[in-house]
Amino acid sequence: MIPNLHELPPLTEEEHPFRKLLRPLLGGLFMLSLLGGLLWLYTTAIRQGANQEVNVMGGLRSVAQDIWTTGTAPEVRVPDPDLITEMARLRGKVTTGTEILVLPAENRLGQPRATHELAYLSKGRMIITIRIFLDETGGKLDLLSYQTGLEFADATLMP
Repeated sequence: MIPNLHELPPLTEEEHPFRKLLRPLLGGLFMLSLLGGLLWLYTTAIRQGANQEVNVMGGLRSVAQDIWTTGTAPEVRVPDPDLITEMARLRGKVTTGTEILVLPAENRLGQPRATHELAYLSKGRMIITIRIFLDETGGKLDLLSYQTGLEFADATLMP
């Protein structure tokens, strides 16, 4: 006689030794790949930001060199005639090579918002500092103000 199914003992499932290890291993592999992906995205974003900043600084150095040689640059929206004459006077006064520094601007209360400062040095002495606003979307810049160093200031303009 055939026994009824409900009277049969339940079948026992064989325990595989790797089954208990597989789930934590896959979870750890997933977490490790997620962490690696996030780390890669983070370093790529930092590298891209640094490259963009280097390109901006290099471009501003080029503009600063043009301003030193001619008093203006093609990237300047509105050339300042006073700055052009001041740069011509300073070029005649400075005989040694100039060093150009592009610095992030320090915005103070009551001053127009600037993004960078172009500093011109001769033997460590400040010749002139120009505050600019860089419009990165348009690729143009505005000359906000300039200040001549005390050693290079014109004596006729001093009170």
